[in-house]
Amino acid sequence: MDGRSRRKIVNAESMLHAGLLFIQEGNWRPSATQIAERCKLSKRTFWSLFGSLDTYWDEVIRVHGEALTQAAWKSMGSSITIEDRPTVSFLRGIVRLALKGTEDSDVSR
Repeated sequence: MDGRSRRKIVNAESMLHAGLLFIQEGNWRPSATQIAERCKLSKRTFWSLFGSLDTYWDEVIRVHGEALTQAAWKSMGSSITIEDRPTVSFLRGIVRLALKGTEDSDVSR
């Protein structure tokens, strides 16, 4: 694998991890600009790797689904009893709904 291919993988992994961190911190709608800045990468790199925020969040869910599920569960509060705990697929649906329509106000690439 050449250096360019390796950097592409490392940059994509970094941005996907940033999405998980934003959600764990309570920011369910970070912009592409915020994601790129957290990774010390450009917006152009973000758009080149993912093309859209929907594609990006689909990939974050695919890679970090279990951690996102736990973040969603935690955000629902500690008053949930074991019997009331939603299923993993239900929580993943909630994550997708929370992220749906996420738009970057700065869409220039």
